[in-house]
Amino acid sequence: VLSALTAEFPVDLVVACAMAAPRGAGHEAIAAAADRAGLPTVTAASIADGVARALDLSDDADLILVTGSFRVIEDARRVVAARRSNERRRDSLDEEFDT
Repeated sequence: VLSALTAEFPVDLVVACAMAAPRGAGHEAIAAAADRAGLPTVTAASIADGVARALDLSDDADLILVTGSFRVIEDARRVVAARRSNERRRDSLDEEFDT
């Protein structure tokens, strides 16, 4: 999967996350596969930590791709939604105090 992805898109970083389920691939296995593909890799203790790290390291031009089960996507969506909500709240406060 990683080689197919890198053939189409440049990959700056793989954030390998641990999933709190016995069937999920461990973050060590994901990081090892990314290392074998020659991709820079960091690990995270949870999906939430990994998505937060990816968001922290990205800018508006970056694409963050989350793969995995529905549980993984659900955890990732929660982090993104919380981040967006916090940004909207901060922007609203900035507007309020700028006027």
